[in-house]
Amino acid sequence: MPIFIKNISKEALRQAEYIVGHLLPNGKRQGNEYLSINPTRSDAAVGSFSVNLRSGKWGDFATHDRGGDLVSLTAYLHNYTQLQAAHTLATLLGLSSVYGLTESQTVTTSLSAEARSRDWHPLLPIPHEAPPPPDAHPTLGKPSACWIYRDQQGAQLLLQCRFETQDGKKFSPLTFCENAGKRGWRWKAPPEPRPLFHLDKLTSAPNAVVLFVEGEKAADAAAVLFPDHIVTTSLNGALSPHKSDFSPLAGRKVLIWPDNDQAGQKYATSVATLASQAGAAEVRIINVELLGREAGLMLSTGFDAADAVIAGWTTGFVQELLQKPGVLIELTPFKERKTAVAQGFTVTEDGVFALTAGDEGEPPKRVWICSPLQVVASTRDKDGNNWGRLLAFSDPDGTKHQWSMPMELLKGSGEDCRATLLNQGLQIAPSTWARNQLGIYLQSTQPQARALCVQSTGWHQKCFVLPNRTLGESDEKVLYQSPDITPNVIRPAGTFDEWQMGVSRYCRNNSRLIFCLSTAFAASLLHITGEECGGFNLKGPSSVGKTTLLHVSGSLWGPHDFVRSWRTTSNGLEGIAAMHNDLVLPLDDLAQLDPQEAGLCAYMLGNGHGKGRATKAGGAKRAATWRLLFLSSGELGLSDHVRVAGRRTTAGQEIRLIDIPADAGSGLGVFEHLHGYASGDAFARALKDTTSRYYGTAGPGFVGVVDRNIESIPERVRTLRTEFMGYIPAGASGQVTRVGGRFALISAAGELATAFGITGWKAGEATQSAVVCFKAWLQARGDVGALEPTQMLSQVRQYLELHGEARFVPLNRIGERDDVRIIINRAGFRRTTTTGESEFLIFPEAFRNEVCKGFDPREVSRLLVQRDFLVCGDDGKKQRLERLPELGPKRVYVISSKILGD
Repeated sequence: MPIFIKNISKEALRQAEYIVGHLLPNGKRQGNEYLSINPTRSDAAVGSFSVNLRSGKWGDFATHDRGGDLVSLTAYLHNYTQLQAAHTLATLLGLSSVYGLTESQTVTTSLSAEARSRDWHPLLPIPHEAPPPPDAHPTLGKPSACWIYRDQQGAQLLLQCRFETQDGKKFSPLTFCENAGKRGWRWKAPPEPRPLFHLDKLTSAPNAVVLFVEGEKAADAAAVLFPDHIVTTSLNGALSPHKSDFSPLAGRKVLIWPDNDQAGQKYATSVATLASQAGAAEVRIINVELLGREAGLMLSTGFDAADAVIAGWTTGFVQELLQKPGVLIELTPFKERKTAVAQGFTVTEDGVFALTAGDEGEPPKRVWICSPLQVVASTRDKDGNNWGRLLAFSDPDGTKHQWSMPMELLKGSGEDCRATLLNQGLQIAPSTWARNQLGIYLQSTQPQARALCVQSTGWHQKCFVLPNRTLGESDEKVLYQSPDITPNVIRPAGTFDEWQMGVSRYCRNNSRLIFCLSTAFAASLLHITGEECGGFNLKGPSSVGKTTLLHVSGSLWGPHDFVRSWRTTSNGLEGIAAMHNDLVLPLDDLAQLDPQEAGLCAYMLGNGHGKGRATKAGGAKRAATWRLLFLSSGELGLSDHVRVAGRRTTAGQEIRLIDIPADAGSGLGVFEHLHGYASGDAFARALKDTTSRYYGTAGPGFVGVVDRNIESIPERVRTLRTEFMGYIPAGASGQVTRVGGRFALISAAGELATAFGITGWKAGEATQSAVVCFKAWLQARGDVGALEPTQMLSQVRQYLELHGEARFVPLNRIGERDDVRIIINRAGFRRTTTTGESEFLIFPEAFRNEVCKGFDPREVSRLLVQRDFLVCGDDGKKQRLERLPELGPKRVYVISSKILGD
């Protein structure tokens, strides 16, 4: 018999357009695709249901029903078995006699599938005499689980069936239907509005708290953890909550447990809105991320009540977690929000309206200004300045937005304020009068609630503030508020698991990758540990993977545009640094920074504050401040880049921006291990791809765990830091020790992130990577001493090498000139001693102003004496009294030519 079905399938495909047109008469052809409504459900528009006329494959993108041939399509549309469907097609093709089908085997096809389906109406509740439901779906097979939906009296309405397929879980409702006197089971949803799950239990316990979850499986598990709640969900879960009847929640207290993913959060928001609109007395949403942190876990993507039961959570444990501050987010129903509204305006579910005087004897008229916009709170900083308004609204998709608007954006025409609101999806009336009224509404509305605003990211009052969210809890609500309307480069994409598997695990066995990602973690510890700002410059030739290192570090918080460019001014860099407070700041291509400003920018970023400025009134404007670690890439080091402008770096600058060789020395550029990729280029391109798709989840996750363990963090960092300091060579200068301390912080941060389950690395890998990079820096530096003596000797040596012949008068015997050449810009004399060595007799002014330019002459002379390069006078002074031609006795600095060979 399977051969018969296979042959009918082939014959039907040869006449596909005729067959499909008969089965779905109101469809249309587009190329090889035939588009139609799905007659088995309430499908109003053509497009989601399609059949490929060349292959016979068909599918419904809305319900995920699909099949591979026209036999399965016929079975799906008629609720037939595969054999019945094949018999139907044989009749349509005129092949009944060919295959010897009897009249009893022939299925009538005079009525189109669409007409048949439209006439099938669900019987609610299911009649007592209904036969048992079918064991399997025509295309999805046997269900793995079924749940019964009941009415308020407990009568059965329908079955919701779950199927496990190669493409994941699928759901399909099963109802008992009637069509022209015939009755039977159909894989068909009930009419809208659809009933909620456990409707009978909701009715029998009117005072119980309602727990809303996503899906029937989660509902079964949640009932175990919340025995005194009534657990419910909507049919088809997150796909269509708006099609369900939420009226049974009127006057009820509702608690929502979202799945731990973006779809779950969106579903919870939709359910909260629908429950509020239905008149729920109280709506609260569980903060799943904080719930996991309080449980000491990084919850997996999609974690729900069923996963909690599997993990061994108990009723008492869950109730304890729900008592933690911030775990429950309380939402006041829209119609009961007690928000002050300025006189002359009214706010409804349809929007904000301005009230204007009506005609004589007529009531005031309402003129629509914008979609619903609530002024939730007034904001101000800790000094009572920078006042603003916390605004709440929804975009056309129903996504909720909150924005802390600085009041200064309402100055003038207020177009900057409107631009931001429009960008976030608020609908605003286009007339000039309406736009002006919006400004009046925002300025005149005076809410009683207060919130603290800050103008930088990072730690503020025990919580961590980001532009779009605040992590942790504080005594007062803390919000990010800035007058600068800039793109938000701190945002998530993908899941934490995807980031860990697609980005973090590929850092293993690669010292530079682990070090840069550890630096990103360390930036968020500066405030807690009291460590200073600073940066690292990955120095190396082009195309070795330096930018990839920055993308990996930036993926902790955002996409590729989280990585900034050095192509900016020092003023622009101030604003960027303030936006990255307590975050890592990746800066690409040092060569794009003006060499004249490079050293000053290194100082500025490392010192943590911008330049002082005056206000218009002549007072002192508050300088921008920040705490951060910055990562740089460049083909040149800082000192090389500054030297292009004819300058030199100071030790302070080079300590603030540390040059690390980007090349790891394995012949693979910045990499040491390619994790199976064919080349370093292929590996770099793979990391570029994954960091463009998975980002912004690990940073908040790390900060959340740090916040939970904040009291123990300083001591844990100190312990890890002390262990690393053992790698600093004995006798190292204070500068090397100071730099080593920064490497130690990076090491500690990476080990903490590993211990918290963020990285997936082995314990000790972050430390080893930091040690490798620290030793690479030491080797490139050349010694463990202070930098200034090296720079001093280098400058003196360079001066003598450049000017030893041109600006020093040669002497053949002590006190006698060797020739009569005219020396321009004479700096002194040069002579040969009895031992055959040369000495440079330098005039004091030339020594102070040229040889020691930029350094303290006393420190330079002291160093030269220590190194036995300066010949002191008989009286012990650093200047000797020498008899010079034409000048007579004169004090000079006498430097031995041994310095040139040192």
